[in-house]
Formats: sequence, structure tokens, C-alpha cells
Amino acid sequence: MDREEISSRILLPSLLISVFLLAIKKVGDYDIWWHLATGRAIVTEGLILRNDPFSYTSNLPWSTYSWLGDVILYGVYRLSGIEGLILFKALILAATFYILYLTIKVVTGNGWSPALSVLILAVGAFSIWFRMFLRPFIFELLFIALFVYILELKRCKNRNLLHLLPLIQILWVNIHGASATIGMGLPLLYLTGGMIKRAIKGGPVWKREEDLSLTLSLLAVLLATALNLKGFRTVLMPFLVYRETYMSNIGELQPIRPEMLLGYGIRYLWGFLILFMLGLFSLLYRYREMDPVEVTTFSLFSLFAFRAVRLVSEFTILAIPVVARGLHALPKLKGLLERYYVRFCIFLIIPLIFISSIALNTTYSFGLGLKERVFPERASDFIEEVNLRGNMFNSIAFGAYLAWRFYPERKVFIDGRNDVYPDSLYRAYLRAHRDPKAWKDLAERYGIDWVILEYSRDYGGKERMPHLMEDPNWALVYWDRVAIVLARRGSGNEDVIRRYGYRYARPNNMNPTYLNRFIDSGLAGKVIDELKRNLTFNPDNEEAHLFLAYVYYRLGMREKELREMEEVVRINPSLGFAHAALGELYLEMGQREKARKAFKRALEINPEDRVALYGMERLKNPLHPISMHDK
Repeated sequence: MDREEISSRILLPSLLISVFLLAIKKVGDYDIWWHLATGRAIVTEGLILRNDPFSYTSNLPWSTYSWLGDVILYGVYRLSGIEGLILFKALILAATFYILYLTIKVVTGNGWSPALSVLILAVGAFSIWFRMFLRPFIFELLFIALFVYILELKRCKNRNLLHLLPLIQILWVNIHGASATIGMGLPLLYLTGGMIKRAIKGGPVWKREEDLSLTLSLLAVLLATALNLKGFRTVLMPFLVYRETYMSNIGELQPIRPEMLLGYGIRYLWGFLILFMLGLFSLLYRYREMDPVEVTTFSLFSLFAFRAVRLVSEFTILAIPVVARGLHALPKLKGLLERYYVRFCIFLIIPLIFISSIALNTTYSFGLGLKERVFPERASDFIEEVNLRGNMFNSIAFGAYLAWRFYPERKVFIDGRNDVYPDSLYRAYLRAHRDPKAWKDLAERYGIDWVILEYSRDYGGKERMPHLMEDPNWALVYWDRVAIVLARRGSGNEDVIRRYGYRYARPNNMNPTYLNRFIDSGLAGKVIDELKRNLTFNPDNEEAHLFLAYVYYRLGMREKELREMEEVVRINPSLGFAHAALGELYLEMGQREKARKAFKRALEINPEDRVALYGMERLKNPLHPISMHDK
């Protein structure tokens, strides 16, 4: 066993385990639910070719371009739950990187370096980390890697496994048909690229022994593409169902702009940016050996990635072999990586980087199960328990989860499948959020009886419909930190409104001052009763605890105010203003050390918090006469 093989056996498992762990993330992506709902409907009801069954507003054909992927995911879910699905996704991604490792070994030939290969793949893993969602598209990444591996085997080693491409394409077009266009394009790129390269060198454009098998394989792949429920329409779906209004409001469909790379986006895109720069360097460094296949593939998918951030994953898979060829052509770099102590450091450092990234990242929570406070689980429990009746109106982000939870008893108004809903419906949906008259027209047109809206994750405040909260024809019947539920007066839900309707308490973006009018009118007891009722359903609703603390503050009930504020910071330690308010309470009660800790924590979250800064000054000067409560 030579030195390279020994290094490979040490470094490869380290990489694959790291990729596997990187993919172990709690589910926080909404789309998985309509994939599971589709798989369930196909398996349990035999539904495939019909209009969409999940929504009462759509009369368009059902979205089944990933029907087999949906069935596979649902099958895994039935066997092992959401936890098993996460592990399954991690295995698929680890397998994808193993295929890429083999591809690098093929394209670099005798100059192959296991250590350099692992470093390149580590950058690639971080490039797609933010796209490691639990969706059928994870199969797409595996299929791209397989296509490139088989095509490079033929090109570099003259080993012909091209007959496997049509078989893979049949799976691809049924598991994630919207991306199977790439499967058609790759053999064409390799065929035309080889012909262009020979033409540049002055040789024959057509070379039977090299091109005939690839041409036949391309034709077979094209025929295989039609072997799905909707024929070639499946691969044309992304172009046929383009919805301008919808696309402009979906984050993953936005282009990568300079301000994104210079701002918040760099947290997610740094791996992609490094890989892109390495790819440019590799092509420029080897410009004398310019390969049309590499140049076309890298340029085309770079353009796609910069035009839509969701295509960073596809770019990554196709850019890795390009980067590998370029960096393996650097003798000094390879010489450095051939030293045993360097390889040993790589063996230790790569897992440490992966593990620290997992541990320090709060956006992508490491673990199994569902990410907390993302899906309207408790609101859905409430809806089922009280049996809300009639047509719903829902936030688009919640649509997939609600279809999974409620079908067939209840159907959604809208969800994230852009091929199922006309653009006119999405525009009407957006107008209804801004314009009370547009909402009234929409509610009358579709006979809407109850509403469920996104709350705490609605960072732009676009989903809350404040005019609906003030409309006397609608009653708030449930709210937590994830969702808001309202019912229409005069509908079949009057019994629910009588039992659970809120007249005083309501969600208000953590601002309790709206309660002053009720407290000043002698209705503090009513407000307290409603807030306590909310907490019986949702004891971890820190907003209800905060509002209750505010009422107690207004009533001068300091002990109860303190108890509620302690609950607020226990439930949500990231609320700097709550720590500051708690510090103020501790200080008033003479608990100076607790006050110091609370103010310090508030300033760690927000160094400019006025209450905390003022509190620290008061701690330094015990004779200071003024309290922030007094102010």
C-alpha cells in the first residue's frame, strides 16, 4: 500500500464523517411538508394525475414533477420519522461527496493528492451548507456528481460506463424532474466541448471512437427524460410556470448582489465565494491548456448561481473538478501537502472546523427533529381541538405544513408551490395584506372563515395584516410566538369565538403599551385573565409573560412583575431589553449582584442599551436618586 493510499484511508473518512455531521440539522424548511403530503397522497390514495388536492383556490394540475422523490421521502418518514429523514439526507450528501472524491482522483490522474482533494471538498461542503435542505433536490446533487464522474471516466480513462446515464436520468426525471435538464445538458457539453477542443488543435472535429458512444448516450438520455408522468413538460416546468411576482418575493430565487456579499450574506456564501475564486484562478493558471468543457461548465453555472442563490449547490458540484485540476497543477502546493505532519494537521483540523461551525451556528441548528418556533404546531393543535370550520386563509410559508397536517379535512388557501397557483392569486394575496378593501374583496370571493398568519418569523412584518387585527368582523382566538389565528364573526365558528376570543390581549411585536387604555379604564383584571389563559395554552410565550409583567408594573405589584420578567429571559435569553428591565427591578429591590449580571447580559446583546448603561451607572453611584421606572 503506497503513501497516497494510506493518506486516502485516513483523510477520506474524516471528510465524509464531517460532511455527514454538517448535514445533521433540525428541519426548519417549509417545503418538506408538501413533499411529504404529496408522497402520502400517492401512497395511500393512489393519487397522481389530477388537479391539486391540497388547495381550494387552485384548479391547476397537481405538482408531481418530484413524485418519486416525494414517495421515497414519505417512505423513509413512515419507517423512521423526521429524525430518520435527516439521517437519510446526511447519507445522500456524504455519498455525493464520496463520488466527487472519486471524480477528483480521475481528473487529476497520476498527480492526485488525497490531502488536496479533501481540502477542496471541505470548501465545497461549506459552499452548499446553507442549502442542505430536506427536499428531493438532494438527489439532484448526487445525480450531477454521478453524471460528471461517468463522463470524466470516459474522457480521462477511456472507461465506458455511459450506458448507466440513461438509467440514472430515468430516476432523476421522476425524483426531481425540474432539474433533470442538467442531465440532458451535461453529455451535450462534454460532446461539443471535445469537438471544439479538437477543432482548436487543428484535428478532426468528429472522432468516431470518442464521440459515437457519447452521442448514443446523449440520445438515450434525451429519450429517458420523457419517461415520467408528464413527459418533456417536467423538465420544462421551471420555464413554463415562471411567476414574476412570486419569484421576486422568494429569497432563494434572488440574485447574489455585492451588498449581500458585503453584508449578512457572507455568513452563508463565504464557501461559495472561495470556491468561485479558486475556480477562476484554476482556469487562468491553466489557460494554455484551456478546456472548453471546463470553461463552459464553470462559466454557465457561475452565471446561474449569481442570478439565483439556490443554484449555488449545482455550481459547487460542477466547479469542484475544475478547481481540483487547477490546484493539482501547482507543484509547490502538492509538495507541501505530501508532508506527513501537514496531512496529520488536515486530518485533525478539518473535523474541528466542521464541528466548531456546527456548534457556533444558531441559524442551522444541529440535531434531529424540528427546529423550534418555526412551524405552527401548537396553533394546528388548537385548530383541530376546537374544530375551526370553513375556508382558511393562511400565510404562504405555513401552507405546506398545514396541507400535511389537515388534508383532506381542510384545504389551504396558498402555499409555496409556484406551479400550482396563478400569478394573479399571489398578487391578490399580497394586496390583501396591505389593503383592507382588497382583503374584504378576497374574503368575500373565497368565503374565508378563519385565518392563520405567520408571526415571530415574519421579520419584514409583511404577514401580520394589522388591519385585520383592528377589524370588528374578525376575532383573535389564538396566538403564540409562531402563529396568529382569527375567526370571522357570523361564520360557523361563533362558539369558538365565545370561548376563546380575545378582547384585550393581542400580539403586538413585544410592545405592551397598547394595554394602557384598558388598564386606565379599570380593565386590568380582564387583561390579566386573558394573558393567563394564553399561558395555559403556551407557557413558553414570552410575549404574554412580558405583557403580564407590564400590567403588574402598572399596578405596582413588583414581586409578580419580577416573577414574570424572570420567565421572559428564561424562555428567550436573547431579549436584551428584557434583561435590562429585569436589572432595573433587581436594583429597586436591593439585589445589586443580580442587577449587575442582568445589566451586563443586556449590554452583551446590545452595547447601546440605555436602560442597562444607566443601570450600571447607578450601581457605581448608590446614592443616585432616579430610577428608570420613575423616568
